[in-house]
Amino acid sequence: MPQFAHPAPWADVIWTLLVFVLFALAVRRWVLPPVLEALDARREAIRREQERTRRRAEAAKRLRARYERRLAQADREAQALLARAEEDARALREARIAEARAHIARMKREAREELDAELVRARRKLRHEAVNLAIAAATRLVAAEIDEERARRLADEAIRAIEEKAQPPNE
Repeated sequence: MPQFAHPAPWADVIWTLLVFVLFALAVRRWVLPPVLEALDARREAIRREQERTRRRAEAAKRLRARYERRLAQADREAQALLARAEEDARALREARIAEARAHIARMKREAREELDAELVRARRKLRHEAVNLAIAAATRLVAAEIDEERARRLADEAIRAIEEKAQPPNE
């Protein structure tokens, strides 16, 4: 097929190279800048997103640390409140026990005082009755015509005997 053959075969190579170089220049001039710009924009967007993610992660760590500190503080405060409540309860219990003991001591003292007062009243009553008995005995003696000296002696002996019996052993 000699009719389609080019007189110079190297011309095809040159034309191909020339078209390729023109294509490469056209791509570099009109296509490559927007593509590189899009890639740079995408790279910058990814970098900004990574930076924002890193800042959010740091903020989340700080927030978590702050909440953990608050939680630890709240736990310490709760423990302190419990300890204070236990101490208050112990102090209240001790105060109530002391009040009860004081009340019991006061009741014992009042009972002793009342018993002592009753004992004094009983002794007075006994002495009064002894005096009345002595007077009655003296009256009978006088009525029986006993001399006065003997009647007095008998009355004094009767009063002493009654007083000795009325005296408690601890006095």
